[in-house]
Amino acid sequence: MRGVEGMPEFSVSLKSITQIRLQYAPTRFQPFRYVCRMSDSRRECAAFQNEHFSGFASFEDRSGSYRELVLALIRRRAALGPGCRYLGGTSLANWLLQSSIMMGSLVILAAALFYFWSSAGWMTVVKLVIIGWMLPIGFRWVVKNKPGEFDPSAVPDHLLPRVDV
Repeated sequence: MRGVEGMPEFSVSLKSITQIRLQYAPTRFQPFRYVCRMSDSRRECAAFQNEHFSGFASFEDRSGSYRELVLALIRRRAALGPGCRYLGGTSLANWLLQSSIMMGSLVILAAALFYFWSSAGWMTVVKLVIIGWMLPIGFRWVVKNKPGEFDPSAVPDHLLPRVDV
């Protein structure tokens, strides 16, 4: 693999890759961001995503080329033989921690709304709108990032961005 135009070149030998992890990794400004991380026997050696920075809070969607690149990378690495793990989602510890925090936050929010509704007033409505906007992204993260391994000949669709044809 080679670097991006304008950036210093680097190379990663496909044979040296021991792990490929596909993740759904949304942010506030990138709600449909996906990341492919590659590791060798020592550390993460490369990562790339489906969106490209084009200005403050603005990202260019490159899901079509990202999807093709990831599938080609996985096929070519699998053709080299065993020695690589194909992982989907995040680590089990991270997934459990993030899911627990999200569910605990919802319980605390529900209790606070129940007990303090009369004193909270309109500020509660503003917070509910913000939470309501981010909640679907949080639930999508929990579902798509459930840890697991996948067969390189059948990459699950939920680990790659949708591309409209």
